[in-house]
Amino acid sequence: MAAAFYEVWNRPDIDNAIFILLNRNLGGALILHGEVENGLFAKAGLIEHLCMDANGPLCYCGAKGCLETFCSSDALLNRAGENIVKFFTQVRKGQERELTLWHEYLKHLALAVRNINMLIDGKIILSGYLVPFFTIDDIKFLIDSINENSSFPIKEDLIILGNAGDYTPALGAAINAVDVMLKSKLCA
Repeated sequence: MAAAFYEVWNRPDIDNAIFILLNRNLGGALILHGEVENGLFAKAGLIEHLCMDANGPLCYCGAKGCLETFCSSDALLNRAGENIVKFFTQVRKGQERELTLWHEYLKHLALAVRNINMLIDGKIILSGYLVPFFTIDDIKFLIDSINENSSFPIKEDLIILGNAGDYTPALGAAINAVDVMLKSKLCA
């Protein structure tokens, strides 16, 4: 959730959105009325454990087929068997194996976004470790995949890419701490 605070702070025009952190471990947060929503038990937006395939890979939580096992950067790079720079170098060269893995990744992300967007009719903020590697063509592929067989297609302007990469959680935690301090009685 800390990473979502950075995006809310950085984009004060955001009203309702789902935040997806494409880091080594997947993360998510729900943004309602410009605020990061905690929910009753601090689970609002905890998308990484949404079941994508009950027969899918085993997740660290003990369940099978969680979104984490398909869309974390660790899941992608474990399938690829190489580091991120080499993987994306091969993708951009059009190497069939890596390109297929990347498109499978984007298809899983698209399914998750389509499903989540049915609950939260708002922007989709993609942030974190993988985002600096996205190209315009990747976003087009993602949007086309989201809209494939969808009764409610989304437009490109609903997807927002974060700009802090791997540093988003740390920046968000710092901003949240300052915000809490400024709102506390200590600063009154």
